[in-house]
Amino acid sequence: GVAVGEMTPAEARAALEARFSPFLAQPLTLTYGDKTWTPTVSELGVQLEFDSAIDAAYAAGRQNGLIDNLREVAAVWENGLELPLHMTIDQEAMQRYLVGHVSEVDQPAVDARIEIDGALISVQPAAAGQQLLISDTLHEITAAVQDLAPQQIALRTRELEIGRSHV
Repeated sequence: GVAVGEMTPAEARAALEARFSPFLAQPLTLTYGDKTWTPTVSELGVQLEFDSAIDAAYAAGRQNGLIDNLREVAAVWENGLELPLHMTIDQEAMQRYLVGHVSEVDQPAVDARIEIDGALISVQPAAAGQQLLISDTLHEITAAVQDLAPQQIALRTRELEIGRSHV
């Protein structure tokens, strides 16, 4: 946590932003083979709710009657006050990022081909394809960003088999 008890709301915001600046600067790195992508928090649809946490901290001991406020202040003084930092995640934004920026991972499987053009023969070998598993990758990203620390995530993929055709 970040102790904000003696701070103004502006100072508390600055302290929270400083504490989480590594995550805010680069929440994660996506990898696939030798390729890497570094989306921003906004590209991933992630937002930390600093203002609601600051408002709740600032309201402690200020929102009830005099006696209740004194009791609350005494309890906070004795035990502290842990307030959660809420995060919102826009899964659609996260999916748009994956589809738009890492689509080069998707490669169709290619059957072997022989082409004959007069005396010229060309051979194209068969090759397996790759498919990005968007749902699996989204789940992993969602779990990772909840740690509020930069992380590296390997894209989840599956191999597409080569089709079998007969001439």
